[in-house]
This record gives sequence, structure tokens and C-alpha cells, in this order.
Amino acid sequence: MRPHSGPPAPRAGQSDTRVGTDRFPDDDVPVEALGDLYRDGITACPGAFSVDWVDQVGEDIDAAFREARSRPDGAVGRGPERWYVEIHPEQLRGFVDLVTHPWVVAVCRAVLGPDYEIVELGFDIPFPGAAMQPWHRDFPRYERRAVRKYPRRGDISARSALTIHRGTPNVSSLARPVLVLGVDAPGAGNASHHDMAVTRGYWASLPELVRAHLPCPVVDTLVPIRQKHTIEGLVMGAE
Repeated sequence: MRPHSGPPAPRAGQSDTRVGTDRFPDDDVPVEALGDLYRDGITACPGAFSVDWVDQVGEDIDAAFREARSRPDGAVGRGPERWYVEIHPEQLRGFVDLVTHPWVVAVCRAVLGPDYEIVELGFDIPFPGAAMQPWHRDFPRYERRAVRKYPRRGDISARSALTIHRGTPNVSSLARPVLVLGVDAPGAGNASHHDMAVTRGYWASLPELVRAHLPCPVVDTLVPIRQKHTIEGLVMGAE
């Protein structure tokens, strides 16, 4: 799940924290979204959040990135001027808003089943000068089938982990961070590849809808995450 937090300019008329959440009651299956996901490997919910909410996410990402870069293994390189950082839910003020958004809940339930698990929270941040990433797994024959998406601040997209994809160059003068939420089917085992945790006080404050899908350790004190989510080939393009 990727709420986009970089430019371009905001849409007019967005003032509520979340937009159009009544379109997706808890028991509703977003049929159109599922069709997109199974056909193209990616789908989206335009205007899911307000620009104000996204700006707050941007502030938290900026703080988390500065902290991560201040210590060894805090951020992992994903190519020239591009980094990936995993964070704990408490580092993102909008975490509960994101994981309880009706569209997110509906897609997770429909694709992964009622016992889906939230296993990863992080962000990909290409700075000015970030280059085109190679296609993940480097299958050039897929390039002619690429479909360019044009997300705007406040949109959410959902992508299958099996979808071949890549990051595009950042030719602007601004960073364009993208928040990443990893959600898994029960038993898939990907939670073991991530170190997300919450403190006991934060756990007690979470709605049951969130706790039911958050299989991470509950601890007294958070330990900064050492990044290990590397993907072979994504540091190419530095020449």
C-alpha cells in the first residue's frame, strides 16, 4: 500500500482528513479494485487522504530519515540518491488512519482473507538526481508492457508483490517520499523478515481492528530498526 507524499500540487476542495471513506463499508468488496489488481497487478484509491494529512506524513518521514541516516544500517541504498527505511508504527502519526481506512481494509480482506497481517511499514525516498531503477528481477522484455501511473498526494495504491515494477527518475528539485505498508496472508512468513514493534502503551491505545492484524512484538522500549530489506540489482545505475 503506497500513500504518495511527494509533489505535485494538491487537489482543490480536499479538507477532510480522509476523503470518501463511506464508499467502502467494512463488508463491501471493491470489485473494480480487485479487477485491476488481478489484471494489472496494481490498483489505487484516488483522493483517499487530504493534503494536510499527507503533509503530516511527510514531516514524520523526514524526521525518521534523518534519524536513520545518523546510525549504521539505518537506511539501505536503492540506487543513486534513493533510500529505503523501515520504521515502527509509533513513528508515523497517521498509522492508525492508514491501516483502518475502509478501502485498505476492504482490499486486504478480499485479497488476503479476514486474518491478513500487517508486517511492514517503511518509505522509499528518491531525492533529486535519483535514476531510473532497473526492472526488479531485470526482465527487459516486460518494458514494452509498462503502464505509467501518475499518482498525486493523498492517493493510495495497492500492488501485488508479484508485479514487476521499478522506480522512475526524480527530475524535480524536491524529494518525493512514498510511504510503504506491507500486508501479508496468514502463514506466508514474511513478518520474520521485518523488525516492526510497538510499545505496550501504544499497543493499548490501538483500536481492536488494528491489533487484530498487527502480529509484531510488544516491547517496553523500541530499538531502532537496522535495515536488511535489500533487493539485488537496485543499486545499479550509479555509473
